[in-house]
Amino acid sequence: MAYKFQLGAAVMSGSLQQEEGITTTDFSGSGYIKAAGDLTTAGAVKFDGVADTAVAVGADSFYFKDADGQVKSDTLADYATAAAGPGLSAASGVYTVNVDDSGVELNADTLRLKDNGVTLAKMAGVTRGSLIVGDASGNPSYHALGTSTQFMISDGDDPVYRTMSGDATLGADGLLTISADAVHDTMLNDDVAVGLAGVGLSAASGVLAIEASGAVKVSSDKVGISGSFAGNGLSYGGGVDSISTLAVNVDGSGIEINSDTLRLKDNGVTLAKMAGITRGSIISGDASGDPQALAVGSAHQFLQSDGTDLAYVSMSGDATLAAGVLTISADAVHDGMVNDDVATGLAGDGLSAASGVLALDLSELSAAAIAVSADSFAFIDATDGSTKKESIADLVTAMAGGGLTATNGVLSVQSNDVATFADANATLAEGMNYGSASLTADRTLTLPAAPSVGDVIHVKAPASLGGFDLIIARGAGAHSIDGEASISLESNYGAVSLMYVAANLWKVW
Repeated sequence: MAYKFQLGAAVMSGSLQQEEGITTTDFSGSGYIKAAGDLTTAGAVKFDGVADTAVAVGADSFYFKDADGQVKSDTLADYATAAAGPGLSAASGVYTVNVDDSGVELNADTLRLKDNGVTLAKMAGVTRGSLIVGDASGNPSYHALGTSTQFMISDGDDPVYRTMSGDATLGADGLLTISADAVHDTMLNDDVAVGLAGVGLSAASGVLAIEASGAVKVSSDKVGISGSFAGNGLSYGGGVDSISTLAVNVDGSGIEINSDTLRLKDNGVTLAKMAGITRGSIISGDASGDPQALAVGSAHQFLQSDGTDLAYVSMSGDATLAAGVLTISADAVHDGMVNDDVATGLAGDGLSAASGVLALDLSELSAAAIAVSADSFAFIDATDGSTKKESIADLVTAMAGGGLTATNGVLSVQSNDVATFADANATLAEGMNYGSASLTADRTLTLPAAPSVGDVIHVKAPASLGGFDLIIARGAGAHSIDGEASISLESNYGAVSLMYVAANLWKVW
């Protein structure tokens, strides 16, 4: 089989044996290949007399042995394209490093970080609240966040966090509180006097003075007449009656004179110098990047970012905000919102808590001696089913039926009580009643007006009735004593027992 090879301008032709490579046939002449041996054998091909020429990577070709054993050729451009791996691209045989041109760029055949190319997203993580500062070696380092209410200040070498003290303190909400009596005259800015200077007053270097104009002057703290016509904002040179020059007075803080020209001074426009702004408005940047006056929201609204601008919004939902006071809505706090430790914290004497649930536990109550005249107990009212309390003394009084009395929570058997009556009319008491003095006239002993069924009254006459009667009368008009309105004892040491057995009825025993 005949082959023809071309390398640059050199051409080799002749008869070669297929698969066995080039034979020992010599080809002579400038630029021709001299073959000796098999092309598959290293060193078998020699190039003699080939001209030294610059490679055209976009057009020149090279020879290679294909995987099928055949000798073939391809362009250097195609080889470069096939060999370009990640981060590289090839065009017309020339390799180029691929860069995104946002963080990394090529500059004069050199890779470099691009100006403004290291964005926040490209930076390594920073501990929350930390700042990146230069350390003592001039290297960047993390500066940890200070504790609550501290602020950053320079100590001359590094920024440090400090707690505000002295004449004022700083709260966590950014509220600066000046201490009582802490502000002295030397602490006041000169513009305080400016603000206080009303009609007839002026201020200079923080000192108020009577304002004079025209022919009026102030000299030695006295108001007098002057020949000077230099008014507000002007001063003069020379004597009061021989003015040589006039000059515009400037305070040097907000306005200054530069090359015989008045101008605003850098940092000279303080709040006091700014034009009026609607009460409550805040200066913020608008959509065009210009300052604007953001109007104050409605009462109780708070300022919130919507991701683009600041806006006033009202708090709603489970709570409302009014004048800084957060009010949780009625029925807004549900069981799922309350931590289990709330029940634990609420569980006092007589209560236990488990998994956020309170339970009545009387075993937890402290032991104490009961005071029946003062202590109370809890009970369920049968009227409305609610839990109420009542004193033990009232309970005992309510439970004392016929033949019993209750005093300060103590029960007593009434028939055992002893009372006396003298030479006078009296009201009988439940229990024993006896006369302690002789009678000098008929005397009436009246039964209780509101007895209880079972009440028993014993009456014993004195040693001497003196010839008079001891009359026992009913206590209420509807009552009777065995059908009578009254009975009488007529004998010395006479006695009678009566029991209230039914409504309006006393019986003699």
